[in-house]
Amino acid sequence: MQFTNDPLLDLRRTFRRPSVGRPREASLLGLLRFDLQQFHATKGTAPAAVVAPLLAALGNCVGLELLAKYWSGGHDVPSSTVVDFLTSVGGLSQPDAEVLLQFRNSLAHGYGLGTRRRKDSKVFSFALDTGGTGSSPLISRRPANAYVINLPSLERLFDFATHQCRSAIARDPVRLGQFQVCVRNLGEIRIT
Repeated sequence: MQFTNDPLLDLRRTFRRPSVGRPREASLLGLLRFDLQQFHATKGTAPAAVVAPLLAALGNCVGLELLAKYWSGGHDVPSSTVVDFLTSVGGLSQPDAEVLLQFRNSLAHGYGLGTRRRKDSKVFSFALDTGGTGSSPLISRRPANAYVINLPSLERLFDFATHQCRSAIARDPVRLGQFQVCVRNLGEIRIT
């Protein structure tokens, strides 16, 4: 991906739909979206066809964090910025955004389905549901700080947030300038 002096062109290139075949050069977002497509069988097959559900869930969470970076203009964003992005752009409630952040932490830092929040030592326990079509609740609460995360609904959130993020950046000249700096700091990926 070549950067230009036109921030709207950089925005279009960064957020373009993933290619059908492996891209030789793409933004981080483009490559992540392509890789996530590879975890799923072709459209129209059973939802259970997800090849690697934990990796797919982690990929979607990483994608949401990457969008938060683009949206905020920073390449190293604190958890509070990710939660703000999930509520402001993703449309989640504050409690759901906090739970999703802890789910991401459990996968990313321990490749497991449980974590203890640093600020108050609250324990979170997760299960991953791969069924449904994306119309199921993203988060289902169970007793004793246990939560079920629905993978198709998480994928739907990532797709929705991707479109909302691009629109929010395009409408705001300050965010657009911050995005352009952020995308340059994050760089591009070239597959050889």
